[in-house]
Amino acid sequence: MYDFKTPQDYFAPCDGVNDDKPAFDAVLAAGDNLYLPTGSYALSAPVIVPPGRSIVGSDNRPSIKALSDNF
Repeated sequence: MYDFKTPQDYFAPCDGVNDDKPAFDAVLAAGDNLYLPTGSYALSAPVIVPPGRSIVGSDNRPSIKALSDNF
């Protein structure tokens, strides 16, 4: 059984404006898979997904926005 955590579990703002990357990284670093509920997410840099981990979104297609042109 895979464990899934959300960015909200790590206190991410999930408002589409403020950076959610620290929460994404914390979920994956804890050895969990990342589940993105419907919502708006903003990332300051690419997220590196470790082997054996995954990012899964809801059926309502959460939106992810780049906060930087350096992606």
